[in-house]
Amino acid sequence: MENKKNVTIRDIAAQAGCSVALVCNALSGNGRIGKESKKRILEIADSLGYIPNRSAQSLSKNEISIGVVLPRKPHVIQNAFLDSIKHTFESDVCRVKCEVRLYDQSDKERLFALKSLEGKIDGLIIEMNDPQTNELRNYLLEYNRFEIPAVGLVLAPGILNTIATVSSDVKTSAAIAAQMLALKGCKRVCIITGEAGADIHKKTAFYFKDKIKEYPLTLSCEDSSMDDPVTAYKIAERVLKNKSADSFYVTSYLSPAVCAAVKDSGAENVTVIGTDYYNEVKKLLIDGTQFAAVFQNQKEQARHASNLLLNHLLHLPTEPLLKGCLIKPELILRSNADCYYAPESGEKFTC
Repeated sequence: MENKKNVTIRDIAAQAGCSVALVCNALSGNGRIGKESKKRILEIADSLGYIPNRSAQSLSKNEISIGVVLPRKPHVIQNAFLDSIKHTFESDVCRVKCEVRLYDQSDKERLFALKSLEGKIDGLIIEMNDPQTNELRNYLLEYNRFEIPAVGLVLAPGILNTIATVSSDVKTSAAIAAQMLALKGCKRVCIITGEAGADIHKKTAFYFKDKIKEYPLTLSCEDSSMDDPVTAYKIAERVLKNKSADSFYVTSYLSPAVCAAVKDSGAENVTVIGTDYYNEVKKLLIDGTQFAAVFQNQKEQARHASNLLLNHLLHLPTEPLLKGCLIKPELILRSNADCYYAPESGEKFTC
């Protein structure tokens, strides 16, 4: 991508002294516009170095191609995102084709996936939940220059500032977990996070530790599972053996491993609150091993992002995408577990 002029339809309209709608008519060849006006607008577009918006060309054919870039793991989150995106794009208004690219949690692979979509898509949905290299940030900015709208799926506000985002609300998630542990009468809590250094887990732990100051609840320990169920099990096993905590807050999707340690230890009156909701967690909620799950609702997050992108392409292609949308988390207990769809995780939690 080498368009450095960042010329938009608005720039052409300003130079031509006409409306954006008239410029759209001239560039697309559709709608009512005089020959002289069309000729003048096209000449101005050419002189400014305007590169035609692929979205407008595709929409004139009643077809849209959307790039979807997601991590391979955790499978439960990838599946929730992808199922919701594809379901949302089942539209009678136009035909939507999803160009899906999966990567293995590295900026290098993510950048490779993005580059493989060059010239093929009208819009982009990308999961972004860890710090990005300057190369990746700059590449995403190029989508703006080429007027290709992009929406990031993020688990915490502020992770991504170069494109529009739809984020789950980790601050509220952490507050819910702290309040529920306090209401349960817990006194000492151990936080088990996912990958060490990941922004999402650092933010969640920070908000949780800040919130528990309001309750008679103290932090006994904090450790990283590195998103590995065996590691999560061993952390919980050690804590239970030392009797250093009466509760666990698991910020990743590995609460089943922690619950397995609780079961195997025979410990009583130990409370586990996990993050996200899928089949293994539903079973644990129903049998009482896990007290609660803070559902960050990836399906709703992806649905909102898909609708945001589709509505933009169909109705507001000349307007900037709204940034900073938040999806509120939901608390799932044994009493309302059946109200939520719980997909298979695709992970094995044998410890």
